[in-house]
Formats: sequence, structure tokens, C-alpha cells
Amino acid sequence: MIRRLILLGGLLSWHAALAEDQESDYGPEATAEDLLDMWLNPGATTQDQEPASKWEGDTSLNLGIGYKENVQFSAFNPRNSTFSMAEVEGFLFNLHPEINEFYVYAFADQHHYFDLKRGEDEQTFTGQAGYKRHHHRFGSVGSEVHLFYIDQFFDAAFSEIELNAIRLKQYEIGGVLTYGRRFGERTTLGAEAGGFRSQLSDSPDDYDRGLTRLDLKYVFDRATVKAELQRGNYDYDNRLRREARGGRLDGSTDIRSDQARITTSWHWDTKKAFYNRLQGTRRQVDDNGGGYYNYNSWQILYRLQHRRGPWTSSLSASYREADYGSRPVNIFNLDNEVLYRRVFRGRLRIERAWENWTAFAETSWEDTTSNDPLDTYQQLAALLGIGYTFD
Repeated sequence: MIRRLILLGGLLSWHAALAEDQESDYGPEATAEDLLDMWLNPGATTQDQEPASKWEGDTSLNLGIGYKENVQFSAFNPRNSTFSMAEVEGFLFNLHPEINEFYVYAFADQHHYFDLKRGEDEQTFTGQAGYKRHHHRFGSVGSEVHLFYIDQFFDAAFSEIELNAIRLKQYEIGGVLTYGRRFGERTTLGAEAGGFRSQLSDSPDDYDRGLTRLDLKYVFDRATVKAELQRGNYDYDNRLRREARGGRLDGSTDIRSDQARITTSWHWDTKKAFYNRLQGTRRQVDDNGGGYYNYNSWQILYRLQHRRGPWTSSLSASYREADYGSRPVNIFNLDNEVLYRRVFRGRLRIERAWENWTAFAETSWEDTTSNDPLDTYQQLAALLGIGYTFD
């Protein structure tokens, strides 16, 4: 089954690459190709994949119990809690590589924290549907529709969202047009463009988002390299434009985000028991005001997965830092240094499968530091669970 969408622990940066340390390609902006690649066989080449039957799909249900330290990402008043987890995921596709592709994907989860109030439970939903038409000479064209919902605690690190609360409730809907062209057996060029509408509760940060992306992928015998350029334009309804040090300007804020990413995945062995993924991302964010929202960031992510019989284990780690060119740590101190943030995240997961059942255990941790004391905190979580897949 597709690697579960990791929507917490830095989730709020689909603006700044959603949960980049946890399979970031499979967030709200994931493409049909991303989802299919991950579902069929991570890192496998097209020559290694068996042709799909006319219709393929399944539904899975996961239940778990865990414990999380600092649920609210607090620097001064961490609250810990045991929690229950429920996830449901479904995927259906019709794949004829020489004619067309059609897919529908949906994922929803809910976390209940026993030591917090009922109203502080977390829930998310993401849904996608897409169609792609192939032509042997001109390549493929397609379209995708995306729907995303989140209601949970907010990790403020590296987000363009400005909130006065520690929770975020957001809806997003939109779609993209896609184009792909294969050159020979190993090289693929892809492009997409689209638009999204996002609405937030208890915040003036509603916005329209435009997206364009261009990528080039090359498949070696045991490795794949993908280079990607992406631009996002955020047109906020009511967010105030600001000077570099926070003073108000007339008009509303627009933000442009440019991102470059290189992803390499490979196998150590011919049996493909060991799968590796290394990803580097560079991001530049600029506003139409005095630079208050500007920043530069980079991230490196490494993931190792091992499969042996019914056992699968995976370890991922990432480091990310951002420097704000002119935004002060404290707007009331003119001599203060500009803001910076650093985040290290890690995750370990072990699974054991038999027939349609899966048992799993995982732990994750986050260490965020900054010269703003409010942005310095740690979080640790552990989870045990069991899942069942309905074929």
C-alpha cells in the first residue's frame, strides 16, 4: 500500500514542502505518477514493474495507540498525552500505458488525545482524482482534482501562515493540468500547471495559489534521478503587506515561492531488499512588500528501507534550515539580529505483514531551534498499531 501520508510534525509546510522529511512527494500536490511509483515498488524502474490489470485497487484500515510528548509544539508549556489513531485509505486505478490512466485516491485519519479536551482531537482528509491520455508520438496529457482538509495542532516552523492560535483548520480545493513525454526508455519530461483555493478558520490568511512545475527524470539500471523546478504564487485576500521590520503597508500580501529539488533513489542489491532515497531541496520565498515574509531555506532528506520476507523497516532523517533576510527576531529591538530557524526530524518504523494483516511500530522525533525562543521546542512520539487491507 502507498506509504501513509505523514501529516503531522511539520505538516504545515505544503507551502514549504509538506512534511518534507516524511515522503513529501505524497502530500496534497502529489501526482498520479508519484502515487503509482510508491504503491507499485519504491525505486523500481518501469522495466521491473509488471503490467497492471484493467482495474486495480484496495482499501486499508489502520488502528493504533501511542504516546506523544509536547503535542502542541510548545516552547514553554509542553503538554503530553496518550492517543488513539485511526486511518482509512483507498486507491483505485485503471492503467493502460499505451492508452490512458485513471485513478482515485483518498486518505483520512483521526487522532484522539486522552489527556486533552475532546475538541482538541486532530483530523485530516486528502482526496485526488486524475485522468491521463497517452499518445505514442506526442506524449501524455491529463488533469487532476485535489481536495485537502486539516484540523489539528500547528507547527509554525517554516510556514507562511500567520496565526494567533496553535491550531489550524484549513480547506483547499483545486486542480492541475499535466503533460508528460518519454524520450527513449529511460528519460521522462513532465510539466504541470494549476490553481487552488485555500480557506482558513480564525485567520485572515485565505488565499489563491497558482502552481507550475517542470521535472526531468532519468532511470538507470538500479537507480532513478529526478530534477524538479517549481513555482508557487500565493495571492492573499486580506493579509497586510509589511515592511522588513514588520511595519504595515497599504494593500494585501502576495508571495512568490521558487523551489529546486533533486531526488535520487537506488537499491544496494539486485534483489532490491535495500531501498535508498536522498533528496535535496532549495527554496526562495519573496513577498511584494518590504521583505518581512522573505526567506531562503534548504533541506536534505535521507530514507533507508529494508524488506526481508514479511518484515519491512524504514529509517528517515532530515535537516532543514531557513534564514530570513531582513525579518528581525524582535521588532521592538532595532539592533536585534534577523530570524533563523533550524529543524532536525527523524523517524523509525518496523512492520510485519501476514496475509492481509500488518502490525507496525514507529517512533518519531523533532528538534526545532531558533533565535526566537517561541520557535525552540522538541517533540517525541511512539505508536503501536495494526492494519488490514481489503483487496
